[in-house]
Amino acid sequence: MSKKKIEEKIDEEVETEDDKKTGDEVEAEKAEENGEVTEEAQKTEDEAEAEDESEGDEENGKPHRKLALDILSCVIAVAAIVVAMIFVIKSKETDTVIHLEEKAPYIYEAGNIDCWYDTAKDKYYSDKKCKNEIDKDTVFIYYFDKNVTGVVKAGIKYYYVGGGVADKSFTNFAADENGNWYYFENGINNEHADDVVKGTVNGEEAWWCIKNGQVAFIDTIAENVNGYWAIKGGKVVFQDMIATNEEGSWYCKGGKLDYDFTGQVELDNKTYVIENGKVVKVK
Repeated sequence: MSKKKIEEKIDEEVETEDDKKTGDEVEAEKAEENGEVTEEAQKTEDEAEAEDESEGDEENGKPHRKLALDILSCVIAVAAIVVAMIFVIKSKETDTVIHLEEKAPYIYEAGNIDCWYDTAKDKYYSDKKCKNEIDKDTVFIYYFDKNVTGVVKAGIKYYYVGGGVADKSFTNFAADENGNWYYFENGINNEHADDVVKGTVNGEEAWWCIKNGQVAFIDTIAENVNGYWAIKGGKVVFQDMIATNEEGSWYCKGGKLDYDFTGQVELDNKTYVIENGKVVKVK
């Protein structure tokens, strides 16, 4: 085959391949050869750019979403703390409120009406929610006059009181408004007591004779747990003397009756004959 025929055959095959291509493909090839961009190629490039931008936006959005989630977590945590604090405060407020049931007064203790007491605020209320405050002076009920301090008679007994109750710490002598002196133990006078007790009467400390719970300003012989004592003007006289009671006259040595003594003693320019402490004869 000649060279000319071979070239003609190649050209025919090329034309055949060109015929198989679509018009768009041919146009695209021509445009590409001429440095132009077809509509389809442009569309493909735009889609690629959009996809790249979308991926970029997604990458750029991740830090923002993380920041938003962190802020939301902080807000939730703060809200939880606030709720917990409110709960604790409410719990503490509830813990400080106690119910005082109605109670009658007693000689040693004040009574009270039915109410609620807030220990933190030192206030009293008529309701559990502590909405209606009530005056403290109306809460408590006293057995005695709250404004009196001293000897008070209630029924047949005498009490030493203060602040509306008997003073349990008071054990001593005290006088009523009429000047009568009584002996009190734990704020209460024992009207049946006969004793010789140390204490202060009219500003004088001594051992005083008590008859029926009251100081007896008499001359006699009186007994306590330590023995019998010579009493003059209601108090023990610690000296050698002859003391007298309803049973006779007795020799008291150093103020105390001496049952063991038998003999004679010279007192007040007189001679006393003593047998077992009792005066049997005066010379």
